[in-house]
Amino acid sequence: MNILQRAKELLISPERCFDSEKTSGLSTALKYMLTLQLVSAIGSTMFIIISRKPLPIDILIADYIFLYIQGILVILIIGSWTHLWAYLLGARSGFRQTLKAAFLDHPETSGVIMGLIFSLKPVALPGILLVYLWLFVLLWTGLQHLQNLSRVKAAGTIMIAIAVIGLMIEKVIMVLLS
Repeated sequence: MNILQRAKELLISPERCFDSEKTSGLSTALKYMLTLQLVSAIGSTMFIIISRKPLPIDILIADYIFLYIQGILVILIIGSWTHLWAYLLGARSGFRQTLKAAFLDHPETSGVIMGLIFSLKPVALPGILLVYLWLFVLLWTGLQHLQNLSRVKAAGTIMIAIAVIGLMIEKVIMVLLS
């Protein structure tokens, strides 16, 4: 399945997509994530070019490389963090299955398509919220299908992971402000 077909299937029928990923190796989801991260880094670099005064080409290339690597690391961290909580709630299908869910939950899947739909000013904020809600739904569906977690445990995994990060950020802010 090519990248566009997989992105379409994740938007239209995520259950079927995650079911087809159960037996596939990590490499197919990794290729999907790396390709979408490439698109994301190009888009972010184009935004930098448009929104700032002209920059030398070497700085733009460095920005692009940084954005590409940073995006990959963020997705790996999200996958690892999610797996910690999924494991504590009973996921026993392995770390690779959680990484597959995180790789396929790439923001570009829904972000680009929904971003184009909701890019108008009056609906920009609801559009952004819808994108994040869809990312939650994709990860939730992925954990259910790839880790065989119940709906409640899959949702709990994500909510606990987000809540703990929120609490950690709050503590850091409180320390910085005191």
